[in-house]
Amino acid sequence: MPARSIRRLRQSPHVSDEQIWQYVSSFQLDVQTGQGTPLGQGLDPQIVLQYSNDSGHTWSQELRVSAGVQGQYAWRAIWRRLGKSRKRTWRVVMTDPVRWHLLSAFVGMEKGTS
Repeated sequence: MPARSIRRLRQSPHVSDEQIWQYVSSFQLDVQTGQGTPLGQGLDPQIVLQYSNDSGHTWSQELRVSAGVQGQYAWRAIWRRLGKSRKRTWRVVMTDPVRWHLLSAFVGMEKGTS
């Protein structure tokens, strides 16, 4: 019997700094990598990132990165060039049938003016 997919979703609270423009250079998810399966679904597990600039009413397109194939333990899940926002909400989704251990997330932001 094939492994069944489970949709795992984690969403942040709104991130804002007094409604001043924030320029987002990167989002890095600190996750246990290298947990891929030897074959089939999960061979190269994917993580989907989306963000919302309007309190979760609408979401960006799905931005996918690999969580590292089996044994690739030094892999890093990083998205870059993520635009600007005054208030942003982040969401990550994982569905591949592997063990997922989310530890933390880091956002590279630079404060703008106004």
